[in-house]
Amino acid sequence: MGKYQKNIEAARRISVMQYLQTYHPGELVRKTDKEYCTKTHSSLVITPANGLFHWFSQSKGGNNALDYLVKVEGMDFVSAVRLLNEMTPMPFSVQTAKAAPVQQQTSRPFVLPPADRNAEAATAYLMHRGISPKVLRYCVGSGILYQTTRGNYRNCVFVGKDENG
Repeated sequence: MGKYQKNIEAARRISVMQYLQTYHPGELVRKTDKEYCTKTHSSLVITPANGLFHWFSQSKGGNNALDYLVKVEGMDFVSAVRLLNEMTPMPFSVQTAKAAPVQQQTSRPFVLPPADRNAEAATAYLMHRGISPKVLRYCVGSGILYQTTRGNYRNCVFVGKDENG
């Protein structure tokens, strides 16, 4: 085996995870307890357990950092081999995520916020936003739009109704 072939084989032994953790540690995003993606390419899925990556949106994949640099980063083969041969891989261990304990949530019945006496501020705001006064009168009159005050803020409340009201 020649000198260059040894360099290529050494570059192929570096995993995508080792490369990303060494050169771009902030780029990795955990998708599940067994898969990662990158901030730049959310459709690029990396599976550390088997060393594979697949970039779904581009239909490209591989099983080492050399494949990643050439297929994803667009680096030429020789430059990628040189970069990876200069790299001292960081040890990497895969830790499974522990499931958070499930907390029981008590459900409260939904209650609309209390209505103000009038809806002047809400209708003025909505007219300023380009909604017809005729439409606003209809909505306020039918009870599907009203104004509420919370703290120092007046809010528009839009009520959705089903066929039963």
